Amino acid sequence: MVKKTDRLQEIKNSILETQQKLQGFEEKYKISTEKFLNRFETDQLEHQLNMDFDEWMGEAWMLDKLQNKYKELQEIELC
Repeated sequence: MVKKTDRLQEIKNSILETQQKLQGFEEKYKISTEKFLNRFETDQLEHQLNMDFDEWMGEAWMLDKLQNKYKELQEIELC
C-alpha cells in the first residue's frame, strides 16, 4: 500500500517536472504560460498546427490538476 507521504512526494515530483516543461516553452516563446493561455483562449494567437502549443496547453492543464490533487491529499493528511 502506498503511503500518503509517498504519494505526495510523487505528485510533488510530477509538479516540478511539469513546471520545468512549462518553463521551456516560456523561454522558447518569450511569454509566460499565463499570458499564453490568455492569448490562446481569446484567439489572439494563430493556432497553426503547432504541436508545441498543444503540448504547452496540456502541460498547463496537467499542472493545475496535479496542484489540486496535491492540495487535496495534504488536506486529507491534516485531518
